Amino acid sequence: SKTTVEECSVHRLGGVCVVALDSRGVHLSRGDSSPTLLSALQHSALHDTLADVHYKVVILACDMPFVLERQQGFHGLKSAARQGPRSWSSSHPEELETLLVSLFEWKHAQYPEREVVLVSGGLGFGTVGDICDHRLELSIPVVITGPTLGRVCEPAQWKMQSTLPGGRFSYAYRNPVDSWNFCTIAIDLAASRHQPTVEVQLVDAPVPEGTAWPDSAPPPKGSAAALGRSGP
Repeated sequence: SKTTVEECSVHRLGGVCVVALDSRGVHLSRGDSSPTLLSALQHSALHDTLADVHYKVVILACDMPFVLERQQGFHGLKSAARQGPRSWSSSHPEELETLLVSLFEWKHAQYPEREVVLVSGGLGFGTVGDICDHRLELSIPVVITGPTLGRVCEPAQWKMQSTLPGGRFSYAYRNPVDSWNFCTIAIDLAASRHQPTVEVQLVDAPVPEGTAWPDSAPPPKGSAAALGRSGP
């Protein structure tokens, strides 16, 4: 499309479909005026994916977390720009609820023959957990992964478990890993006649001792930081 720079893609692998969402393309195309996180094209791709009766497993990957909320009153970082990306649950809660309803209803329609996995990255730590739908009494696995190379961040500003507004959905993550990591998803559609086997795992490797990053270097002599003062 001439009016968008989004990079959404759909990968069909037999009974498995991987949809890579782009939460930034629509805003780069329209500025910050868009009321939705995803464009109409991406919502249409999701609708078509869930309408295809051949899929047993749907994996959604996104450049920002689906469910993760900040601790109230957290002041660990002065600059909002350094607090990492927002999440669906904090920036577009209504759009997230619509997405979760459609995903859980899709799974429920042919349970236990269907599964959904949500994967995202970009926060500087890796963890796995579950999102629960208390109305349908189902859960789906959710993953936050990375970095594979880069600074590992503490998750202190984030709630590792919480209930979303309305009370229908909640999430809970396990203790994050303090190392470089990536996610693997093993899928076996033939393990059971009526239920696919989906195993999500974080593979981690320790950050080499002595690793440093440019922004962690000592401040120049005479700077405000070196003199114990905060900058403007």
